[in-house]
Amino acid sequence: MLYLLYLVYSHVYLHTSEFIHQVSEFLSATVANFLKLMAKSRNTSPEMIMAAALPTTAACMGTKAGLQLKPYSDYVISGNLFMIGVAEPGCGKSSAFDVAMGMPLNAVSMEEGKSIHVAECSKAALLKVQRDLDGRGIICADEVSQFLTGMLRRRQTDTSGERQLLLTLWGGRGHNIAYASKAHIELQKSGLCIGGFTQPDRMMEIIEEMKGSSDGLFDRFLFWLLPGYIYNGKKMREAHNSFRTSFLLHSLNPVFLEIYRAHSTDSSIVDRFSPEAQDFFNDIEDRVRIGVAEIAEAIIVESGDEDDSDDEREPIKSPIGTKFIDQLGRLSLSLHIFSSVLEQILGRMEGQISIPVEISVDTITSAKQLLDHLMRQNEVILDSIYPTNESSMFMAQEVLKPVVDMNTEISKRILLDAGCAYPIRQASRTRLREETVKSSVVSDVMETLTRNNLGAEKKVKVSKTKPLSIFFKEIPSSVNKSALEELGISFEFYQHQFYLPVSEAFNI
Repeated sequence: MLYLLYLVYSHVYLHTSEFIHQVSEFLSATVANFLKLMAKSRNTSPEMIMAAALPTTAACMGTKAGLQLKPYSDYVISGNLFMIGVAEPGCGKSSAFDVAMGMPLNAVSMEEGKSIHVAECSKAALLKVQRDLDGRGIICADEVSQFLTGMLRRRQTDTSGERQLLLTLWGGRGHNIAYASKAHIELQKSGLCIGGFTQPDRMMEIIEEMKGSSDGLFDRFLFWLLPGYIYNGKKMREAHNSFRTSFLLHSLNPVFLEIYRAHSTDSSIVDRFSPEAQDFFNDIEDRVRIGVAEIAEAIIVESGDEDDSDDEREPIKSPIGTKFIDQLGRLSLSLHIFSSVLEQILGRMEGQISIPVEISVDTITSAKQLLDHLMRQNEVILDSIYPTNESSMFMAQEVLKPVVDMNTEISKRILLDAGCAYPIRQASRTRLREETVKSSVVSDVMETLTRNNLGAEKKVKVSKTKPLSIFFKEIPSSVNKSALEELGISFEFYQHQFYLPVSEAFNI
């Protein structure tokens, strides 16, 4: 099971950089260059900063902002975002958290005189920050695994517990809670957000516990698998010097302060789509509605409840508040406000920041690409571990190719074609790549292969203390994983691995 998760992580990681580039295309050259230099000077990545900046933006907006889906429509999407970044140790999570969450939230708290950061995820703490700050609030940390695990262990059947409260607050709806003393707290709206980062191995443990989750809480989360960048000191200094000389803005604090101030007025700010973006959104909504109708139709037919009459069946319409549409609106809103405010500040515009009311088609296109990517990650991870039916199994197999056909006999040729390496966990944090491996490591590889008749000619004493793990650059379809595991060989994937071809190790 952990093997499949590592495969998913490595598979998604390989495609993340290309995808993120598409998301950043709607940013101006000035903004994109700013984020790139800022990230590099802090030994993190622009993607990490964006993953932290989006829920922070939503938290600063609070309940004063929303997205009007259609002109003259009463339905307004809130800006609440539950987004968690997943990345390996040493990839810059802490730096990204500090620059896009920690320091900005401290600056906002100093201006307000109250903190919008929810340090304790209890019902009392959630309601207190929501009440004191008119619905604003964010649960965040550079390591949120403890919070996620805590939520998993709360009873789903407790209708007055924290899990149910988070479900309510995600929807942006008000909440009325009564106490034994007959006192109550009433919230008209909610702007609660959740953000931060966690590590893949901790995420795996969390997903293990997600198997029994049925209340839909974790369907509200967007998990973003992020690549990391490790820069040497010289490159960091060069980026830092260039960053300081190129921009007068040295942190994101002013950006979030402006967002907070703009949304602290008495009147709510309701953003709209531009005409072109509205057409694009309508097309997405139609496709979502058709998809839901087709799924419902299939369920009816499969259950044998199909009406045999000649009357045409009324199409089953999904509500405008479908989760996908809601998430799309929230991402579009955060991308729109964060990028527009940052661009204005970098342009050194004087006076109060004026946030454009209309969201462009470029922004919603980028938001849809991002949402498609994040939802695909979530579905693949869950379905690869807990396939619920044949279609989900097929989907997981399609994404995890070429690792599903594992029925042929293991041979030396497979290892020679794929290339393998001995895992040095400590080396993953010291940026070793394509370096010479100690002879003792090669010896361990040879010992294990020899013991299991996998082609190594030299026979030496088998090491019982060091298990062999194989790193494949690309898993060949002929690998029999089950047979390898029975032999004590495990598969593990790390972002900062290095590869030692077998032919090189054995001087073949």
